[in-house]
Order: sequence, then C-alpha cells, then structure tokens
Amino acid sequence: MLRMITFVLEKEGFDVETVESGEAAIRRFGEQGFDLVLTDLKMPGLDGFSTLRALRAIDPALKVIIATGYASKETGDSCRRAGAFGLILKPFELTDLLAMLNRALTSPVEDARR
Repeated sequence: MLRMITFVLEKEGFDVETVESGEAAIRRFGEQGFDLVLTDLKMPGLDGFSTLRALRAIDPALKVIIATGYASKETGDSCRRAGAFGLILKPFELTDLLAMLNRALTSPVEDARR
C-alpha cells in the first residue's frame, strides 16, 4: 500500500519521503522537516497517535493526517484533540486522499487543529 500511495502522490506532483515506522518519521522530521505527514494509526512500535503527538510537539503547526481501518468516535476525537488535521478511513479512494492532502496543504496554519 505504501508503494502504491507513493507512486500516485509522486505522479500528482507531491515530493514524497517514506519511512517504515513512527520512530523513523520523528527522526527524519527532526533532520529535515515536512509540510505534511500521512501516517497509519496501527503500526509496529510507535503507533500513529503517539507519532502525531511527538511530531506536533516538535512543530505545533505541522499538519498530520492519520489513516486507519480501526476508526471509532473516540479514535477520531482523540486524534483531533491531539492536533490531527484529519482522519481518513481505510480502505479509501485515492481521490479522497488527494483531496484531503490538498486541503491540508492549502489551509491556513490556524486550521491545523480541525
């Protein structure tokens, strides 16, 4: 799934960096920073929620979108309270992902907590 999403996003003109874990995402973000992060909620090691909190502690304006197949109202509420820009439910349509990514990239910083 990671390779497919990367392929589609690069084809759409996005500059994509991929990592295999939340810990690697935090490390890479500390080295170079990003405009936007897309992470899965369920991952080995550091989960997406913990990754979100750690990244937003480094940069409170960072927009983070969480993908999950395990959504509940509580999960969505927790992600929003922690500062996620959005939650996208798997399986998702690539057009829906692209729309959310574009909204995140074009929205003002103060909207990052929606």
